[in-house]
Amino acid sequence: MKKKSFVRHAAWLLGLQVLVVSALLVLFVAFSWNSAKNTLESSNHNLMQLYSKELENKIEHAQNMLKQILYDSSDYILLQSDREADRYYATVRLKSKMEDLMSVEQHVDSLMIADTKYQQCLDVNSRTLPFEEKEAIRRFMMDYAAQEEQTAQWRISKFAGEYCLYKIYLWKGRAVGTFITVSSFMETAASMDLSGMSILLTDDAGIVYGNYGSELKNLELGVSLDQLQDTSLQGFSYPLKEGELCLQCRFSRSSILGQIRGSMVFFMGILVLSFIVTFIMVYYSRREILRPMGQMTRQMEHMCEGDYTLRITEDYKNSEFSLLKDTFNSLMDEIVGLKIKSYEKQIELQDTELKCIRLQIRPHFFLNAMTTISSLSMQGRNEEITRYIDALSKNVRYMFKSGMHTVPLKEELAHVENYFAMQELKYPGCVFYMIEAEPGLENWPIPQMLVHTVVENAYKYAVSVEELLTILINVEKVRREDRGYLHIRIEDDGKGYDEELITAFAEKKNPVTESGNRVGLWSLAHMLELMYEEEGLFCIHNAEVHGCVTEFWIPEKVVVEIQ
Repeated sequence: MKKKSFVRHAAWLLGLQVLVVSALLVLFVAFSWNSAKNTLESSNHNLMQLYSKELENKIEHAQNMLKQILYDSSDYILLQSDREADRYYATVRLKSKMEDLMSVEQHVDSLMIADTKYQQCLDVNSRTLPFEEKEAIRRFMMDYAAQEEQTAQWRISKFAGEYCLYKIYLWKGRAVGTFITVSSFMETAASMDLSGMSILLTDDAGIVYGNYGSELKNLELGVSLDQLQDTSLQGFSYPLKEGELCLQCRFSRSSILGQIRGSMVFFMGILVLSFIVTFIMVYYSRREILRPMGQMTRQMEHMCEGDYTLRITEDYKNSEFSLLKDTFNSLMDEIVGLKIKSYEKQIELQDTELKCIRLQIRPHFFLNAMTTISSLSMQGRNEEITRYIDALSKNVRYMFKSGMHTVPLKEELAHVENYFAMQELKYPGCVFYMIEAEPGLENWPIPQMLVHTVVENAYKYAVSVEELLTILINVEKVRREDRGYLHIRIEDDGKGYDEELITAFAEKKNPVTESGNRVGLWSLAHMLELMYEEEGLFCIHNAEVHGCVTEFWIPEKVVVEIQ
């Protein structure tokens, strides 16, 4: 029997061993490669979902801004009004609304409205855009507004060297659109590790307009996705807006090899280092994570209870918690600043509205004065003109010594008596008046020109040279809802208010006609609501027999006042 060769047998066994080891190594590498690839793809898919969700939120917020302007379409429609005043105030209101929207949605770079009828363009920017880019967008909006109506879609165009994502709604020569630069659109506030991968933004034609990530850093934008010939990259697509925008994920094969090497090293060392690493991680996690997180949580709970002055002051050793502390404190400071800014803006708007009311009331007085002087001049009553101008000068000094504010009651009544004396020159013997004021109320602050405006209104609508008009002014202190008010009642025995006017004031509708009638009374009602931030301080009705009755209830303290 022939003996088997030990050498051959050993060589065969060694070869078999090498073959088995090689097969195991190949299987291990193949399994590791496939596992690493699946893990990487799954991780990239998860990152892509998170990233695309953030981009979708940006798009949704931008669309909501456009919808808020379009749904509140009254001012939007008034941009093409034939009246210049309507267009002006609609422009002011739209501008304010756009600024409010942009102060909330910081990721939108520009919000713009274009109107081809009067060639006007409103825009609000969240950051300082270069002049060339801003002008390019404006020209584009005006050209777009002149086109025929079409379906609004998200598109990408280049403006002064910068690619911008935009969506525009077009309607009857008007266009409202929002613009986001592709670079700022693709930036993310979330903490994402995009090492070894890039995310490309393309349109439905496959043109690349944006790149975010560590791969393809020198990618030329504006080219087709098919021109990317780098075979070392793998990837997949993800629809962002169906039929409009798409995201393309690209990652290198070297990142898969990196994961394989890491898993092999980890497999070799895990048995030796598991206990040590576990002990170190428990100790480190307690010292560097659990304890700081507990301190920060307790302080945040106090802040949630309304203590906006509290800040996180602990000194953390690791950079992550230090960054979180600084960012949180900065956000709290910004929130407080925005609250203060909001309150200041409300006060500024109220001040502006009160100034507009003042500009309505004063011309009402001066037009009547000029008419009176003209009438006396035509009658040749020069001496009466001299006395009238002297009385008028006293009224002017009273009206223009300050802004829309309060004055003592005695000062307003003295001014009204001077006004009666001035009007006596125009209507001699036509008016009988009586002023009764309860003692001790002389210094009660009331809005300047309050009583004067009503008396002037009586002269305008009720005084006649054929009949004697009686005007009674009564002032007393009353209590309403456990609060003290100054009650001013002004009554005349004229023909009374029109029922339509009384109904309009009762329903809080503006009764001012196109000719400007009743602007004084409406301005008084509006002014009282703004100055005292309270309704029900003004009432008009007719007396039981005949005549007008105007009543005011003036609180003791004013809330908003212009000096």
